[in-house]
Amino acid sequence: MLEKLQILELINILQELIEWIRERRDNNPVADKIQFTKTPSSLSESIAIHLLRERSILENENFEEINPGGRIADITARAGVDLKKTEIKATISDFQHFGINDINAHYLV
Repeated sequence: MLEKLQILELINILQELIEWIRERRDNNPVADKIQFTKTPSSLSESIAIHLLRERSILENENFEEINPGGRIADITARAGVDLKKTEIKATISDFQHFGINDINAHYLV
């Protein structure tokens, strides 16, 4: 999981990369073949974990423990004896695939 300063650093790097690609596309028609980078799951999941821990999202839940979920889910959150699974979707495309973990999750962010 990324710390808040690491999140900001990674966002800055991604912004620089996107700007670099845009500049090439503006100046060279062949550069249109270069794809923009996807949002790293470590970034989107880390942001979601921080938001959950700060109670900025799902603020009515009383989670005692919020962690990366590994193979179980993107994020797991414990509320008493209940283990809630959260899946994170971060895309700029018009289509998003929903897998079995997404469908079985308690929350989708």
